[in-house]
Amino acid sequence: MCLSAAPTGAGFPSRRHRPARRAAGGTGLAGHPRAARVEGRVALAAGGALRVVGPEALPAGGKASRTGAAPDWPRSGSRGLPFVQAKLPRYPLEKGSPTWHCRQVSRPLVVYLDQNKWVELLRSGQEQPLAGVLASLRNAVSSGSAVVPLSAAHYLETWHRTNWKSRHGLAKLMRDLSNFVTIPPFHHLQCIEIEAFILEHFRTPKCKCEVPQVSDRLLGRGVNHAFHSPTGRMRVVTQVAAEGVEEGPPVAPPANLLDAIEAARALPDDAYEWWSLAGTPDSLEYPDFEVRAEHRLGLERLKRETALAKRLAADSKLRHRLDDYILAEELLEAHDRINHFGFWHNADTGRLIDTWQTKGPEYGRFLLSLMPTRYCIFYMRRAKHRNPQWAWQQHDRTDLAALASAVPYSDVVVTERQWAHVFRSTGLDKRFGTRVLSRLSDLAELLR
Repeated sequence: MCLSAAPTGAGFPSRRHRPARRAAGGTGLAGHPRAARVEGRVALAAGGALRVVGPEALPAGGKASRTGAAPDWPRSGSRGLPFVQAKLPRYPLEKGSPTWHCRQVSRPLVVYLDQNKWVELLRSGQEQPLAGVLASLRNAVSSGSAVVPLSAAHYLETWHRTNWKSRHGLAKLMRDLSNFVTIPPFHHLQCIEIEAFILEHFRTPKCKCEVPQVSDRLLGRGVNHAFHSPTGRMRVVTQVAAEGVEEGPPVAPPANLLDAIEAARALPDDAYEWWSLAGTPDSLEYPDFEVRAEHRLGLERLKRETALAKRLAADSKLRHRLDDYILAEELLEAHDRINHFGFWHNADTGRLIDTWQTKGPEYGRFLLSLMPTRYCIFYMRRAKHRNPQWAWQQHDRTDLAALASAVPYSDVVVTERQWAHVFRSTGLDKRFGTRVLSRLSDLAELLR
């Protein structure tokens, strides 16, 4: 049994009449990663933590739902089910949260900074304009008028720094500004969106479930919320990936590991949260630990997107129908989850497919618009494939998931110039009511 990357799996709803059940395990992970050995080889990984494993913290308050305006397709009314762990026992969240849940966080102004903007802030001591931005952010956070949350991408990319002094310097700034407030990963947000649109558009008359809202579940505290997992940034697999060896399938975390993590979470001074973000004062390179699996997963995504780019260059018909092609790919990515939530709510997902086939691509675009995270992915991928000069990179996998999670549900997002242009030129910023900036210097005015 091994620990690797970040959580995989999918959060699924449970029937309201099912009794609440507790998963095996309860508490901790000691300070050094070598203490996390359980039943064989262990690998700590920073990569891939963009999928769902288990229930999340349910914060109070929140922004109104941002699914955006939609065409006048058939709708019906209200109510949804909570999310639970896919392979561990299911918990109806309204009957009590599992012990790994984070403290609930109320909703101030949400300011999301891309990783490169955090690095710019770190250097702000030598640049007076940015020093003013940092001071404005600190004042807004200390007054409670703004929060600067971390995402799974920040945890992943911070551990990519092998120089521990550089890594710890960046992590200290992130800790001080964020107070370890976090947003959920892309795949969990997508699950909430899918359940919501199934209940709003395809429920049966007998279904009285409440429609879940991302805004009610957006802000939590800690790495477990950021990765939507009781094991934080770690995940348990049967085999760690190595040269010529593929990663093995995921397995449920053993009880002694969950106990260790709960014990670590109880340590003073947020020791578990600090270790999850900053790591230990070394290179984080250990035998039997895959620390930077996100690089491997990013290279796999790079190969797929590069192959599509080559096809587009050679096939004018495919270039002409690029939107339809990417639209179909994104809907297929969501296909299994749509069927799963449809099954749990007895929804007629067959009617969804039939309507799509009858009405064509425009209905497919409508369906995708009901999933804001994947709708953002669609436009981001389309922008890169429309511009052959904008080459795909290994880190694009992380960027796609992080920005697709942040833009629909934050109030302000500061990211690199090209991505900011995509969100503004497509109107996604206005659709979601989010200010998307490319310069930190523009942020100070918004915080006054």
